[in-house]
Amino acid sequence: MSLNEFQIIRQYFQSASTTDDVLLGIGDDAAIIQPPPGHRMVVSADTLVESVHFPKDAPPDLVARRALRVNLSDMAAMAAQPRWFTLALTLPETNSGWLEAFSKGLLEDAEAFGCCLVGGDTTKGPLNIGIQIMGTVADEDQALTRSGAQSGDLLLVSGNLGDAAGALEYLDQSGTDQDVDQDALHLCNRYWLPESRIAFAQKAAHLINAACDISDGLLADVGHICTASGLSVQVRADKLPLSIALTNVCGSDASRLAMTGGDDYELCMAVPPENLAAIEQIAAELEVPVTEVGVFKKDETGVRCLDKNGETIEFESAGYTHF
Repeated sequence: MSLNEFQIIRQYFQSASTTDDVLLGIGDDAAIIQPPPGHRMVVSADTLVESVHFPKDAPPDLVARRALRVNLSDMAAMAAQPRWFTLALTLPETNSGWLEAFSKGLLEDAEAFGCCLVGGDTTKGPLNIGIQIMGTVADEDQALTRSGAQSGDLLLVSGNLGDAAGALEYLDQSGTDQDVDQDALHLCNRYWLPESRIAFAQKAAHLINAACDISDGLLADVGHICTASGLSVQVRADKLPLSIALTNVCGSDASRLAMTGGDDYELCMAVPPENLAAIEQIAAELEVPVTEVGVFKKDETGVRCLDKNGETIEFESAGYTHF
């Protein structure tokens, strides 16, 4: 039996938890939400398309979790608290098993990260998932942006880089993430379940001049900070934080994947040198690895990647491009 739009909403998404700040949630023409007093709204949106942003026939619960976490990463980059989101779901058909697994994964992650599904849309077409996420920043706090970097700031990154891109290369070659060794499984988990750095960003925001999440590749995304701040940056390839799993699976390609691969949804940050110790202390308390991988300069605008001898490394592409 084929379900219509309203049956899909009622059966799979209507049960989404509500909070006191949701005055009117799923089931009407629009939601009504009430931001906390003394807070500003922060809004972002991302679309994930099958065979473009995730493999065809991927597990629906993992697709859902990844779709939400990609948006949570934007909240972390702004040091915002995620609160609400909407879902625009386009389906080629109404598959009850797929919808049950997808909604379960989505709503479990929403509850875990403290944000509430408040509405959206469903329609028929090629599979894609569009999420708009809304968060808040207190009036007395400064939201992080890409434009605040200063000459002399250190370039810091959270976590390890390249794991998700390594997973995609592995999946392209093997066609599956079932019955794989522990290294490949680690990479696949990093791709499907990127870790939100929201708590770290909120606690460290006052020590950071500018930030951006790493979605399209470190070189591409730190380039956005350079453009917005009118600076250049020198990135040291030999300082990149690489997981043992990535080097075991991808070998000599590990550094390239960390520089240009994207999909890790870690943070890159411009941090004054005098704030480094305080940042590292917060990172240690929250068990979030941070690594110094470069420095911002005022001499020009752009990104330059250097090897351990200070020689320039050229890459065919700085990262993923959407068109």
